Amino acid sequence: MIDKNLERVQEFTRKVIKKFARSKTHIKCLNVGCGRALTPYFLKSLKIKFYGIDIDPSLNYGRKIKFCNLNKHQIPFPNSFFDLAISWFVVEHIKNPTNMFKEVYRVLKNGGIFIILTSCTVSYTH
Repeated sequence: MIDKNLERVQEFTRKVIKKFARSKTHIKCLNVGCGRALTPYFLKSLKIKFYGIDIDPSLNYGRKIKFCNLNKHQIPFPNSFFDLAISWFVVEHIKNPTNMFKEVYRVLKNGGIFIILTSCTVSYTH
């Protein structure tokens, strides 16, 4: 059942992003908490340039993936850099989600969108 629900959410997200992308060119997307999957597999066919941030110290950080502890750090990209931001199953692990939301807002361009998927809102007590 969870797999079917996840597939539905992924398809819905893909449709939203596809519709958003219709009127834009050179779209830059921030994947918040990307892990090793910088570009989500269900979005690979879209013409979007992905960047990521993650807290995992074992990742090979480079130009496109940067280390960031959203509990206390700024996102290491300039203001108004991204058209789109996505975050899958991350917000429920952040101790300071207010910082996360402020930082994503800071790096999004005017009119940009932030899509969040979370599995558990019960533990979200902040």
